[in-house]
Amino acid sequence: MGKRGQASSEYLGIIIIVLIILVPVLILYMRYSGETNDAVASSKIDSVTNEISKASNQVFVYGEGTQNTVTVDFPSGINSIIMGGATYTGVTPAILSGPNEIVFVLKNSKNKIYEIVKVVDSKFLLKKIDTVPRGRTKLVVRACAGQKVEICINSCTGTC
Repeated sequence: MGKRGQASSEYLGIIIIVLIILVPVLILYMRYSGETNDAVASSKIDSVTNEISKASNQVFVYGEGTQNTVTVDFPSGINSIIMGGATYTGVTPAILSGPNEIVFVLKNSKNKIYEIVKVVDSKFLLKKIDTVPRGRTKLVVRACAGQKVEICINSCTGTC
């Protein structure tokens, strides 16, 4: 009978050693996977801003009435897109965009708000997009009066 108890305690010791090694590995994995997701989101935003910049510069050059549709892939975590002098007040101090800047306000894996800013040649209409769909989305980029560009998700309604 004594040998059975000894074998069980040896197995218990092995399980404890495995858990001691496994817990820190899991903690490191969780930390670095969150940072990787943030890097992927940042890279996707950079790609999206390049597409928007290219389309807005193109319609700006062609003049008022020109419209272009681009398909972009928005990552998760985007709180808002602001442009043309709009303000995002969800943080202190508030985030303000310049007339020719497009600002993506994001929340990272640690729930901290940060922004990615892209400057383009054209000037944007004052606009704040609070509901940004995740995934592949069509953006309509159109040139308006006063040498300004408007960006809408899926379709633009009304006049500029």
